[in-house]
Amino acid sequence: FIYTLTTSCSDFLTQEPESSLSAQQVFSKAENIDPYIRGLYKQWRDAHRERAGIYIGTDEMQLGGVQARDKADLRGLETYGPAMNSTNEVVLKEWKNRYEVIAGAASLLEVLQPKEEINDSVLNRLMAEACLLRAANYFELVHTWGAVPLIDFTKLEVYGNKRQPVIEVYKFIEQDLLTAIKYLPDPTAGSYTDKSRASSIRPLKKESTSNGNLFTHSATKTRPATITNASGIWDRVP
Repeated sequence: FIYTLTTSCSDFLTQEPESSLSAQQVFSKAENIDPYIRGLYKQWRDAHRERAGIYIGTDEMQLGGVQARDKADLRGLETYGPAMNSTNEVVLKEWKNRYEVIAGAASLLEVLQPKEEINDSVLNRLMAEACLLRAANYFELVHTWGAVPLIDFTKLEVYGNKRQPVIEVYKFIEQDLLTAIKYLPDPTAGSYTDKSRASSIRPLKKESTSNGNLFTHSATKTRPATITNASGIWDRVP
């Protein structure tokens, strides 16, 4: 006779991988988040090194004969030719660089935003920096391309991967900026010593609460949405 014994277990062992860290593990401590945020700052800064290329073909920038002759991507922008398309390296680099920062900030916010009510001042400051980075990069994208996809990993079923209307992009930016205003440090305070990082835009606090909006949105069925920089916010961001 052969007897087979089986056992059952209602609780399963959850073993975290040892060769890699999950987002929850990486972003569980401020000392892990700080270099991550600094990396996002660097990515954003590096993205501006060659941004002049996006102005080729406008009144702001024109190419010399040799440049336009030897590089198809540049020639396409200069002459509005066939190479002016979504695969153009100059255009694609501007798009990808901004979304790398946005996606990085969104990954951090997915972990930190649910912890906001804990009122950890350090974590909330880091969350605010991520919000500002995401908002600033979206501001650059919407000014260049208009409708763009929105990345919020807690609302994937809402936004998906399709372009969102310009007015929705500005509302998204506005919410991130309000969070940044709430938690970023006061640049006039003696404790604020790291000038390389974002600080609070204090003049906006009174303005933003007076009417509840940083931007004024207007649109009709026959007229596209227009956005007014109601608070002059981007005149105050270095």
